[in-house]
Amino acid sequence: MLAPLLLSALPSFGLFLLTPFPQGEDRNVAFSEGFEKAVRMREMEDMDRLIKRYTDEAINAFVVKADERAISPGGGLGNWVDNFVESWGRTFRNDFARNYDRFLQLRIHGDLRQIRGETINGPYYEAVVGHAIALGSKDEDDWRTVRAMAEVCVNAFEQCGDTYFASKAAFVLGNSWNPDFNPDGGNAQKALDAYKQVMHFRGKCLLSQDKNYTETKACIRILESALGLGEEVGAAPKSAGDRVVLSIPPAEGAEWHAFALEPDADSKLNKVVHSNDWADNHRMSWPFAGTGEVGTSTKLWFFDPPVFVKRIDKNEFVVEAGAKPSKPFKLSLKPKVVPFNRLIDDQEIPHAIAFAGGSERDPLHGQEMNFSISDKAATFFFRPVSTRTAKTPFGPLTIWDLDCDGYYGLAESALPRAYVGVPLDTFFYRHDAIMLGKGKRSLPYCRWISDSSGNWYEVELMSHQEGKEAQIRQVSPVLGKAKLSFKGVKDLKLVSLVLESDSGKTKGLLVDLLAQRKEVALPAGRYKFQMGILRNKKGDEEALLLPPTALALTWDIAPGETTEIKLGGPFDLAVQPKVEGNVMTLDGASLVVTGKAGERYLRLVGAPLFGVEVEVKGNKKANTEFKGSNAQEMNNNFLYAYQPQDAIIPFKGDSAPPYRLTLNKHPWFGNIQTDWIE
Repeated sequence: MLAPLLLSALPSFGLFLLTPFPQGEDRNVAFSEGFEKAVRMREMEDMDRLIKRYTDEAINAFVVKADERAISPGGGLGNWVDNFVESWGRTFRNDFARNYDRFLQLRIHGDLRQIRGETINGPYYEAVVGHAIALGSKDEDDWRTVRAMAEVCVNAFEQCGDTYFASKAAFVLGNSWNPDFNPDGGNAQKALDAYKQVMHFRGKCLLSQDKNYTETKACIRILESALGLGEEVGAAPKSAGDRVVLSIPPAEGAEWHAFALEPDADSKLNKVVHSNDWADNHRMSWPFAGTGEVGTSTKLWFFDPPVFVKRIDKNEFVVEAGAKPSKPFKLSLKPKVVPFNRLIDDQEIPHAIAFAGGSERDPLHGQEMNFSISDKAATFFFRPVSTRTAKTPFGPLTIWDLDCDGYYGLAESALPRAYVGVPLDTFFYRHDAIMLGKGKRSLPYCRWISDSSGNWYEVELMSHQEGKEAQIRQVSPVLGKAKLSFKGVKDLKLVSLVLESDSGKTKGLLVDLLAQRKEVALPAGRYKFQMGILRNKKGDEEALLLPPTALALTWDIAPGETTEIKLGGPFDLAVQPKVEGNVMTLDGASLVVTGKAGERYLRLVGAPLFGVEVEVKGNKKANTEFKGSNAQEMNNNFLYAYQPQDAIIPFKGDSAPPYRLTLNKHPWFGNIQTDWIE
């Protein structure tokens, strides 16, 4: 357990502080008291707000409480830590808190936990106190002692697998070499190496929200500049392995061409393939809502200003969005496109949504669901189909609102929480679409687009919400090529694989590797994997493809060269365990298939992971499986329509037993068996 005194030493070692202890104790109190109250009152918005406002103080409190909970699971801290983990995920949309909590509970035991505790309460504490003194004295003798302690700590924490504390110790080590703090004994290159080690550890533990991270980045920039290591944007690479960062200039003589956009609706829902999971033929994986008795209304998610559906008869509805209501429509299994006007800033803006109903015996994953209309309630499924079209000097242009927010593209795609059939607090991009020319595949909406001939353009909307006016010009990027290698999945085809530019000069650039055949030409730079979609021919079975939770998948596309992107089999299974007392719970919502690069296959519409076997090492009686649900259980919690229930493993002794997972004869992934998981 962390010594109580050490709690004060946990905050970021601010470069401009003369002490490692917090200067504003009221901030720690404000977070602690506020979060305790929010947990007690179950106010999730208050939890999220407090974590965002007092991020450094929140991290300090979490690290201590998570450590105490791991050592004494029955000590009453479980509720606080679990709420923090969920709130951190909602607020920052990453898994630092969840992963660190799992590390403390499941991955560090015995000798390693003892080494970690002795290091924190021994050399780490000495390094923190000495660091505060040395920042004030700037004396090499003081820094030499700090450096020795910091090196011990980095090695010990890395050995234990604690990348959070390893990053803290590496930061102290960097300061000990930094010539700004140690003018007599500093070494800029060694300081830079230590700060880069901080970033390496931070990448592993997924923590980049605190001041320490920001300070480290600033130190790296300053030292790289002092050492002459900064690269000019667009400069030729120093070696074949160097990263290239290029802007996208206009083509020679290119001019902006302005044009008007006209409202329309996509009545043929499957005519064009989009990089959006809602743009499919499976109504029960669309967003859904319901009204009560005749005369009641329900608000559709996502729209701002809001859009409502009002029930005016047993099977008759209208859409209301501030202007005149839409024409009445009826629900049926066949989707019905409903145009209506939204009132925004005293202007009527045309829009359109497709609605579908259900039946008494809708088949879904081995069960029959009742989505029929009754006197008391009416359930409906919906997806946006509104478009804007125009004629440009370079061909016809179409823009789709596919994410149901009422906007036609944005400068940066939204990152909403996933809908159903994926682990809680999963966020992924749901893109609007754009297409220049005519074809069967759109592109994810972004500022830069290409046509079927490989020409590139820049598009700019005057208002994404109104979607009335835009302009376009031809651009001339330096291109490289990406070649996709994807094997191992049966019956489904990869229909979309979106990469996002990770280069500052092309921020916001999105490329769908399935929008072109064979090798894809794209602007040179670094790209990271964002999302993908697999789908069968009928369009009623599909799976989402998302990056790993713990790292980004990136590739450098060099000018004139081809980079191969490898995804797919061999496959594995992953799940999040949770230990409370002598019971280990394997979270059915977190059960996923993973590929060779760590990519995750989620929301398996048509073939969910029901029946995955759990084998407990040394205790056959504890063997179990991830069970599916019956129709009543699915009706009570619709998440169970896509994900299995939890697998519960009681055990004796001080630590949870190793287990392994087996998936047999899956129609898409075949047979999968994990190694023993400890």
